[in-house]
Amino acid sequence: MDRIIVGIDGGGTHTTLAVSNKEGCLLGLVQGEALNFNTIGMDTFRTHLRRALDEVERRYGPIEALSLGHSALDDEPSPQLAAEIMGDVFDVSRCYIHSDVFMALMGATLGEPGVAVVAGTGAMAVGMDDQGVQHVRGGWGYLLGDAGSGFFLGRQAMEAAAAAFDGVGPHTWLETAFLQHFRCTDPRAAIGQIYAPDYKPADMAAFAPKVLEGADQGDTICNTIINESLNTLIGYAAGLMKDIGRADCTVGVFGGLFERSVRYREGFARRLERIYPQAKVGIPQLAPYVGAVVYYFLKKKELTQQVVANLKATAKGLQERK
Repeated sequence: MDRIIVGIDGGGTHTTLAVSNKEGCLLGLVQGEALNFNTIGMDTFRTHLRRALDEVERRYGPIEALSLGHSALDDEPSPQLAAEIMGDVFDVSRCYIHSDVFMALMGATLGEPGVAVVAGTGAMAVGMDDQGVQHVRGGWGYLLGDAGSGFFLGRQAMEAAAAAFDGVGPHTWLETAFLQHFRCTDPRAAIGQIYAPDYKPADMAAFAPKVLEGADQGDTICNTIINESLNTLIGYAAGLMKDIGRADCTVGVFGGLFERSVRYREGFARRLERIYPQAKVGIPQLAPYVGAVVYYFLKKKELTQQVVANLKATAKGLQERK
């Protein structure tokens, strides 16, 4: 039976696993549950990972190796942490583990120097220089910032709506959006929902599209929130480009805000290109879960031109069927 390699984009809300053969031909995708052990705990993480890997083996056969991009990591884990992460789920000696944002970078640059900026529920950016050294900005989590993220937009928008309701802030379209979002006529009725034990950062991030919608309608507060967020992300990217010494590198953008909002994506690109006109900004052809497969081949020193061609060709087919 052919050797199966699994590239994993392990997120805080859901996970995608890409299955590849040894030639870099992608065979399919499997969807899994959240894998961020900082929020769900290590035991639940292992349960979710084991369940996803069982489904991969049921469909495609025995797994030779894993390449795991993990949302709870900044860098490659120490051997001790890697062993703790995998536990008895999979042989750690056949695992390649890094942050999910770094795997996104691998999908954008195919192992070349460059930058990846992620703006989903959270926000983080990484860059890699000519020596293969990683540089990081953001990724502090919702308690310490996450400016530029869906959580940040959602929280700022709710704060602006609350200030308007209290008469200490300007009126904004977000007042109506807030009432609609929480399905209430009295804004204070939403307090119980927001402070419920099961209310997560992703729930607050779900309000972010209202900020984008309000900006499209010309709401000043919404535009201010978006500008503040983009300024932070631009600061991350520009700082990383300086760190890696590349003014003309690929800057891959990922995450729901970039992928679903032309305003957000184009606003970021325009501002960064004013600082670095030669920057190549955009959503990469290869998704982070394919970037995890790229990372495996890089670590094995097997990332040939043919493997790259196979990954690109078969990734397009998977996206069309997804």
